[in-house]
Amino acid sequence: MGAIFQGANLDDTRTFQTQLFRNAANDLDESGTNPNRQELVDNLKVLYAADPRGITQRLFQNDGTQDTGFDPGAQALPKFMRDAVFASEDPANDGFVKYLQKEIYGLRQDAVLNQDPKAAGTLGYMMGSVVLGHEMAQKQNKNTRDARNALVEMLAPAVSKLVPTPGKDAPVIGSLLENGRKSAESQVTKMVDPIMNESFINRSKDMQNLSSQLLLFADEGLEKAGVITPYRVNADHVLDVGRNPKQPQGV
Repeated sequence: MGAIFQGANLDDTRTFQTQLFRNAANDLDESGTNPNRQELVDNLKVLYAADPRGITQRLFQNDGTQDTGFDPGAQALPKFMRDAVFASEDPANDGFVKYLQKEIYGLRQDAVLNQDPKAAGTLGYMMGSVVLGHEMAQKQNKNTRDARNALVEMLAPAVSKLVPTPGKDAPVIGSLLENGRKSAESQVTKMVDPIMNESFINRSKDMQNLSSQLLLFADEGLEKAGVITPYRVNADHVLDVGRNPKQPQGV
């Protein structure tokens, strides 16, 4: 494992989990998904699923000299997404992909229905990492339809119609109506399909423009709820820093 665990809060389980995730995910191959590291990826899935919101927040939260898991290069979560989501051969039936779908949908519900800026900001970090992880996967394998399908699966809950509990104000976490889901998948597919054109993929500027469009596509409801700013700022931060990891920036 590349780095030694440091920080004043090593007795804090959540801090330790984030440090462990950051260090292990950053040890994933720089060049792309390595099938020989699948055991590590599987262990990271279990670790991330234990506290997805908390780990995501701490990875991008610069606490200065107090190391609570901050990842200055913004590489850990995107690389994890690359290997855990976009290397899946059957994302529509992948248990971990389905789990992340529920988390994304739940964050949107909290952000929009509860007007929660923290949830919106966490969603921004997560969606930025999803999109950057897809960019990484496409650079490695330009014609991977599985990666395209996985991106559709991940973005569908980010644009599906939010469903409040009948007669209550509380959100229904992870609830996707089938008709709404199919409509969302259709919309996302129309935007993602150009990625499958190899000449389009080879133009990195166009790829980055598409990534920005995909993140905007997930903005539905956030602006009306007054929480669009933390979402956009955090998503853009992941892309800006993650594409240039040698720049140690923090938000």
